[in-house]
Amino acid sequence: MNERRRHERKPTKTYFAVLDRKTDLLIGCLADISKQGLKLVGEKEISVGTVEQLRLVMPKEIDGSPYVTFDATCVWNRQSDDGNYFDMGFRFSTIARSELKRIDKLMRSSLFRVHKLAVVGP
Repeated sequence: MNERRRHERKPTKTYFAVLDRKTDLLIGCLADISKQGLKLVGEKEISVGTVEQLRLVMPKEIDGSPYVTFDATCVWNRQSDDGNYFDMGFRFSTIARSELKRIDKLMRSSLFRVHKLAVVGP
């Protein structure tokens, strides 16, 4: 699966709710995000191929909005190791350029972990 990714995934350091835009019900919590899509952890499994209308709730406003809205297609899912949750991967299917810019700013914020490579050897 990792071989097909073209953009770096950024894991979160904090809680981000992802809601269904039609019902405002919680779909899951953001685990990581890239410019192509995101990984959610949720209590309810979403079938592969399902297109969801989603709203990512940000802990702070970016460009005057506390949300990022988009449509995304579930491309994989699996039950978590503890069996209580589902890990689900989504690819953005419809997203405005302004929303992608907001995601880019969000990913560069201190709310996401930065992975540093350790150099080992002589």
